[in-house]
Amino acid sequence: MKCKNSSAEQGSPESEKSNLLLTIAKHYMRHANDGDNLQRALHYFRMLAEEEHTEAMYILGLLLKDALPTDEYREEAATWLRKAADKGYTLACYHLSDCYAKGKGVAQDMGKAIKWMTIAGEAGLDIAQRQLGIMYLEGKIVAPDYKAARDWMQKAAKQNDHHAQHNLSIIYNEGLGVKTNAEKAIYWERKAANQGHPDAQFNLALWYEKGEILPQNQELANLWYLMASENGLDEAQFVYAINLQEGIGTPPDEEEAIKWFTKAADQGHAKAQYLLALYYLSDASPTQDRKKGMRWLTAAAENGQTEAQVRLGFTYLNGEKVKRDPGKAAYWFYQAAEHGNDTANHMLGNMYRYGDGVPQNYELARELIEKAADNDFTPALYSLGMMHKFGLGGEKDPITAFMYFQMAAFDDYVDAYVEVAQAYRTGTGIYDDAEKAAEWYKKAAEAGNAEGQFQYGIAVASGIGCSPDEEEAMQWYRKAAEQGHPGAQYNLAIAYHYGRGCAANMDMALHFYRLAANGGNSSAQFNLGVCCADGIGRPVDMEEAIYWYTQSAEAGYVKAQVNLAHCYEEGKGVPEDKETVCYWYQKAADQGDEYATNALKSLT
Repeated sequence: MKCKNSSAEQGSPESEKSNLLLTIAKHYMRHANDGDNLQRALHYFRMLAEEEHTEAMYILGLLLKDALPTDEYREEAATWLRKAADKGYTLACYHLSDCYAKGKGVAQDMGKAIKWMTIAGEAGLDIAQRQLGIMYLEGKIVAPDYKAARDWMQKAAKQNDHHAQHNLSIIYNEGLGVKTNAEKAIYWERKAANQGHPDAQFNLALWYEKGEILPQNQELANLWYLMASENGLDEAQFVYAINLQEGIGTPPDEEEAIKWFTKAADQGHAKAQYLLALYYLSDASPTQDRKKGMRWLTAAAENGQTEAQVRLGFTYLNGEKVKRDPGKAAYWFYQAAEHGNDTANHMLGNMYRYGDGVPQNYELARELIEKAADNDFTPALYSLGMMHKFGLGGEKDPITAFMYFQMAAFDDYVDAYVEVAQAYRTGTGIYDDAEKAAEWYKKAAEAGNAEGQFQYGIAVASGIGCSPDEEEAMQWYRKAAEQGHPGAQYNLAIAYHYGRGCAANMDMALHFYRLAANGGNSSAQFNLGVCCADGIGRPVDMEEAIYWYTQSAEAGYVKAQVNLAHCYEEGKGVPEDKETVCYWYQKAADQGDEYATNALKSLT
């Protein structure tokens, strides 16, 4: 069967009445946004179709198929399209093929879909030829046949179908059923691009930018990116914006870049949305706008952009200028983790480990952290080492813990230096080796790790694994103390108190005792209490002494418990209170303190 496209009836002349009715029906169809006009158009088209008017049959079938796409009308739509197709109306053949391919109004039948599409293609309908090319290229409806795909695509391309020209370029560029042919790929891509096909314009831009197929020319690349961008291709808008922002082949233009990022983002381009978010959230942005930044960050995250999901997770976890919400943080880390993001798996694992925003679950925590560690994600290697060290989500395993710590340390994860050093110092999970312990502590200290500086200071002060040097120890204690390390602050206080590695200075000693005490160091709290009680380097203040003794005693420091009991026993700074005396002596006695044990006996 040969199909044809003609608004005039074939075989007998149209009556003036039919022509007028057809004109009226088309008028109502053009204004079909009004429901009444759609019904009027259907009325006149149906009247003409029932009189065997071929074009009216086709338009009626198309309206029923697309304008009223419900089961009630699909069967009638297919019937009228079939009637028009049987009378040789080419476009009806094309749309009837679609009905059979998708089972709209007829039983799905791929054979008939191909049959009617082929009839339309052989009649010269370019969109049918292009569709046949796609069918044979993809091999979804028919067996793949690259030669048939190329032949049909070429027929449509020669009719200036720019979609077919673009597809034909891909066929020659990728060698689908033919030898790769750069010259023909460029020829057909230019034909399509010059007709305004945005994907073709984008491909030409890529070829010029990368120097693939075409000579490298960034200026021409940017012009084609601009053309594709103006034609609404979001990926082109995104890449062009990157080039404008970074000054690639063009003077940098932040304002213009943001304009194109916004156009791409408005179309749902997730990466553009994410970069816009970073721009508006940045403190360095001249137009910082946290509200816009969060809106774009959320949009990118909702579009599945994993970096945005991770960033949003951190934003809610840390309360970065939003109310801290660990539940929302866990939600976004979960979304990114579902895409295999290592950072997200690690962070979500730690949230389950600490019960932050989610129920505490060590087994799930270990499982998530292991996923990231399996990809050699360094922070996860360290965290997994901690899980094995403390037996979280499984039994304690110091050997495996050391293995993970060492792997993280070899990746220069500074916290892992400390764990490796401690393992060598204590012989936990590995043989004890004081020199290696000192080496790793020093490595951590030099990398700025406060615990490493503190521990290396101890090693240097005592000469364990290295040469003793109290002055150098003071330097490392000071560095750690400046970072707020209570242990280092306490050791500095001791050094100034007793003149170890420096001249004795009680003002400095009291300063560092107080810093360490405020940081929760129970030894410093006790010593500060002693200084307050005995007037060492300052006036006696029993009220403050009782305060620091209490802080230290409640932390379990035995000497503070004994001193506090003694104060209540003697009424020093507090009223005498035998019950409280017994309470604190008992606490100290429970820890094996002989003085407290004897004192309790004498009280009872």
